[in-house]
Order: sequence, then C-alpha cells, then structure tokens
Amino acid sequence: MALVIGNSEYIKGPLKNPVNDAKLIAKALDSLGFEVLEYYNLTTQRQLKKAILEFGAKRDSANVGFVYYAGHGVQVNNENYLLPTQEEYTSQTEVIEYAVSVQTVLRALKSDSNQVNILVLDACRDNPFESNWSQTRSAQGGTGGLAKIPPPNGSIIAFSTSAGETAADGKGINSDYTLSLYKNILLEDTSLDQVFRNVRAEVFKITNGAQRPIEMTQLTGQTFYLNPGNYDDEFKAIELILEQKKELLDALNILAPIIDDMPENIRALELLAESYVALENFSKALETLDILVRLDTKKSIYLRQRAWCYKKLDNLEKALEDYNKAVEVEPENSYNYEMRGDFYENYLKDYDKALADYNKGIELNPTDAGLHFSKAYLYASLDKLDLALQSYLEVVRLNPEYQNANNNIALLYISYVKDYQKALEFYTKEIELHPSDALAYRNRDFLLNLRIQLFI
Repeated sequence: MALVIGNSEYIKGPLKNPVNDAKLIAKALDSLGFEVLEYYNLTTQRQLKKAILEFGAKRDSANVGFVYYAGHGVQVNNENYLLPTQEEYTSQTEVIEYAVSVQTVLRALKSDSNQVNILVLDACRDNPFESNWSQTRSAQGGTGGLAKIPPPNGSIIAFSTSAGETAADGKGINSDYTLSLYKNILLEDTSLDQVFRNVRAEVFKITNGAQRPIEMTQLTGQTFYLNPGNYDDEFKAIELILEQKKELLDALNILAPIIDDMPENIRALELLAESYVALENFSKALETLDILVRLDTKKSIYLRQRAWCYKKLDNLEKALEDYNKAVEVEPENSYNYEMRGDFYENYLKDYDKALADYNKGIELNPTDAGLHFSKAYLYASLDKLDLALQSYLEVVRLNPEYQNANNNIALLYISYVKDYQKALEFYTKEIELHPSDALAYRNRDFLLNLRIQLFI
C-alpha cells in the first residue's frame, strides 16, 4: 500500500516539480504491485490529513507501506511539518496550527514490527515563509530543511538531503533525487538499504556534493527487496537456512547454479559470503567479499564484513585497513565508526581512538542507543564510572528496552553511587523487560541478600 503526495501550486513559493516527481514515483510503485493512493496539490490541512487517514485505514491490509511526499516542508523546534498549498504562514505558531506534523504520517504508516514501512520526504526545498516570521523565534525553529526523525521499528525514513539543509527543485521536469529514486527502486534484486545507498551516492555526485540524501533506519528481519528477481524463491530458501543455521551446505548447493548463471548478482554473492561465514570458512568468505567490494566500491558494509573475516583469521592489520576504508567511503555512516571503535577497543586496546570513534558516531547519529551503550561500556572498563553511568542513562532514555542497559546501570548504582534502592529498581526493570535474563535475576538476588546482611 502506498500513499503518494505532490504539492506544487503554493500561494507563496510555488514549486515546479513536486507533482511531476510524485507521479513518477507513483508509476514506479504501481509497476511493483503497490496499490497507490495519489494526491496532488492538497490545499488545506484537512485535505492533507484526510489523505493520510485514508492510507492509514488501509495500511494493515498490506505487508509493505510506502509514503512519498514532495513539496514544501519545514521544521519548527525540531519537529517536521508538511505544508498544504493554500495556507499562509506568518509565524512558527501558524505552522504548528495549520500544517501537518510528520508524526501524523508515521502513526498512519506504523504497523506490525515484521512489516516494512518506508517514508520518503522530498520536502526539503527552501521555506518561502521564513522571511515573514518574527525575529524573536527560537534558535532551533525556522531553520532550513528538515530535522532528523527516529524511525519506528521496522521502518526506514529517507530525506532528499541531510538534516537542516535544503534540496534543489531540479532544473528539468523532475528533481535529481526523484530521478535517482525512480531508477533505483525498479532495480531487480537490490535490497531496500542498497536502493537508498545508490540514490545517496548518485545525487551527491550529480550535485557536486551540494546535496547529500540521508536515511534513518530501524528495519528488522530479513533483507527486503522491492523488486525481487527470477531467483527470489531460491534466495528466500537460503535466507531461511541461514536464519535457522541448519543444513548450511544446502545453501551453497542452491547458490552454485545461480552464480554460474549470474556471476555478478549482488544478492547471490551476499548470500554466498554469509553462507561461508556461517560455515566458518572465512577464507572463502573473503574471496566472495573481494568480488563484492570490486563490484561496489562505495558500499561500506562489504568492507566491514571483510574486516570481520580478517579478524577471525587474526590479520588485524588488514582488518584495520578495511575499517578505515569503510569510514572513508561512507563518512556519514555512524555504524562505521561504531565498528571501528569496537575494533580499537577490543582488539588493538587503543581506548582513546575507540572513544573518538564512538563520539563521532554519536555526533552523526545522536539517537543511536547502541553507540551510547558502547561508549558507556568503554567508560566502565576504564573505571570512569561517573561517565559510564551518564552514558547508560542516555541509552535507556533513547531506548528503555535496550538489553542489559538497566542491569549495568544497577551495577553502577551499587559500586559507584552506593544507592542500593536505585539498583534494585533497575534490576527489577531489566527483569520486567527481559524476563528470560538469568543474569538480572542472579544480580537482584545477590543485592537482596546483601541488603539483608547489611540490615542484620
């Protein structure tokens, strides 16, 4: 199920291309089997919300939800708003009252965690209303472009340019971003993640670095393909084998004729590398990853995977070389810094460089609880317990259900703060969230026994 909206005919700041862009994306989605709801030049907040509500009412009947919006968008105090065409905005307050929050779209889009949700916001064109706004507005409000949005579980949110920046409307009848997105979502056997990586690289190159699309993702489960190719059933069978970790040699047998037929099929090669890793044949995995790196020099995940294989083969020099290359080819990918930081911390014991990488990752993606957890764990290892506690508390603020975070906070309340009641609260919270966590039970029992002894 897809919702496609293009707003061009604004009473102030009309745009040439959003309707054309939306129609192009609607055409692509229709060819991929989506039921597409199309809306153009929605004039009022009510019209825009009604379109979103209609989509939301049908969302649960589909296993994939896709929302594409092209038109004006603006952030006020780090919240994003989509603008109907016939409203006048003389202040930020009027945006809040008469525009539509992107959170409304996310509520309609969000579904079961095992379903795929895609939100594309090509809504980062210059804000034509800002010049009318009061000069007393807050520092965060009214800035150009859109703010980052933490995606719900099972979702990917794509922006046509990076946070706080604006994107060009395009010199032809379509924007550069939309032309690239249209081409890439139709590619066979190209994962959803790869689709947006391709778009990011192409737009950055076409615009000479002036426009850098970004994505925020919380996709779960197996790799998702908008346009699976002829071997989709075979690929799904292999993914199931890898997930269950049984009959792994069968995966190689299924892949052999596919790779003979299509030796440079990315999906087949990715699964081949995964199969060799699962079989702990890291030398063969390296051979396959060498091919993937050659075929796509700008995809950092292949470099990270190759670095991991080098680690398993105790070639730390080559591993570091690949982690450095991953950072070089995708310097805006926070996960590259997290993985290199982990390598510095746990393999090279270079804690200063590890901390620098964790901090850089957090700078790029401040809502990534995993990065804060890695940083907290490092601080605890270095006996900087005040900083460790501060970082762990940030983890649970960002993700209250993060595995072991509450457990580790409790340990710090015992060893550092000496607040046993607080520690007990966090152990109990860990058990409530993860009832199968045996460590949390043991730790809580130890604390209860300790309190009894202290009381006696």
